[in-house]
Amino acid sequence: MALAKKAAQRPGSVVASRQVAIEDFYVTSSTVDFSFVQPERTIVESIHVMFDGLTTLADAGGGTAGDASLTIGTNSDFSGTEVATAKTIVDFDADPSLEDGKVVNVNTIVSGYQGNATTADTVLYGRITCGDAPTITGTNKLQIHIGFRHF
Repeated sequence: MALAKKAAQRPGSVVASRQVAIEDFYVTSSTVDFSFVQPERTIVESIHVMFDGLTTLADAGGGTAGDASLTIGTNSDFSGTEVATAKTIVDFDADPSLEDGKVVNVNTIVSGYQGNATTADTVLYGRITCGDAPTITGTNKLQIHIGFRHF
């Protein structure tokens, strides 16, 4: 067995995040599109959504009609799910009042996307797909925090 001729210890990779702040994130029966840049030589490590201020959705008649979901991909038409497949970020039946500071872990990151670090800055495209909540009160703001592992 051969030993390495020279082994150096130095700081390793680090995780840093970017924030995408969205006002009027819930648009009844519509979509809200956004984009952000994934830095060169990174992988997407985590995605969290935090509600910024109290938002309340009025009764949409039960069921999942008032839900909202988040996807993130590489398609510039905002339809992709290569980075994160659909994750419900608003579960209308469970909690139509979205408290200030509530955090949702978007644990639907596609494992294959985490496999190789990007070789250049890459634009990623996100979409929030909203259901049918007839009345929205409060701030209607959220923040999306994307954690990138930098190599």
